[in-house]
Amino acid sequence: MERIQGPDARELLSIALDWLPRPLARRLGFVQFFIGDPVFAGLHDFEVAEDGNSMRTSPHYVTEHQQIHRPRSLRRGTIVLPFGPGRTDYVIHELGHALDDVLDYEWWAKPVSVYAQVDDHEAFAEAFTAWVGLPSYQAERDRLYRIDRDTAAFFDAITLRL
Repeated sequence: MERIQGPDARELLSIALDWLPRPLARRLGFVQFFIGDPVFAGLHDFEVAEDGNSMRTSPHYVTEHQQIHRPRSLRRGTIVLPFGPGRTDYVIHELGHALDDVLDYEWWAKPVSVYAQVDDHEAFAEAFTAWVGLPSYQAERDRLYRIDRDTAAFFDAITLRL
């Protein structure tokens, strides 16, 4: 399923992964990336998400549990990037969802952005993206360390124990 298209796709994904601390990048090494139409490829058996967004056009993370319509041997945690890697922060955000899944949703972060207010999963992914320290997320990083030092410390700690 690891279908990556486009001349710059692998390079852009590599740049995004280089932002992560090495132990964390290794721990998330199971994640596959898919560029294209996830409905057509069979990652989803539905087109519209609960929030009304199209699974065909929105970057998102698909857990193994969400792929119960597929044979068990084909289920893998997959980051779907319908139009390619795009911005680095999209990839890091989706890796935040993968980490949330790996940790079995054991941590709740405070919202550091407007989008983080959608639900606990988005709050976690946005806090993770802020913690990684991308230049485009500087305001969110400042907010993370101002309003949710516990989550920043949590990310530091899990990086050390991986």
